[in-house]
Amino acid sequence: MLLTTFCSVLLVATAIWAKRKNITIGGIVADKNALPFALHRTGPAIERGIEKLRKIVADEADVTFILNVTTEFCVADMVGAIAAEMYYKHQVSAFIGPGMCYV
Repeated sequence: MLLTTFCSVLLVATAIWAKRKNITIGGIVADKNALPFALHRTGPAIERGIEKLRKIVADEADVTFILNVTTEFCVADMVGAIAAEMYYKHQVSAFIGPGMCYV
C-alpha cells in the first residue's frame, strides 16, 4: 500500500510539473525472484500508480509508461546509461526505479 501511494504521489507531481501534454514515465526494474523489489512484486503497484495518474490527468495529458526490465541482480553500474537512453529516445519525464541491492 505504501509503495502504491508513493508511486501515485510521484506520478501526480510529475504531471503537475511537466510542461508538455505527454507525460512519459520510465520504469527501470529488475526481474529476479530473490529480490524484494522484483517486477513480479512491484509491478502491480506501479501499474496501479500509472492508471491512477492517467485518471487524474485524463483531460490535460496523455501518459505513456515505458518499462526496461533487467535480469541483472543489481544494475547500479549501468543504470545511468539505461536512464540516459530512455530519456533521449523517449523524452522520459520521470523514472520509477531502479531498486538496488546492497549485499
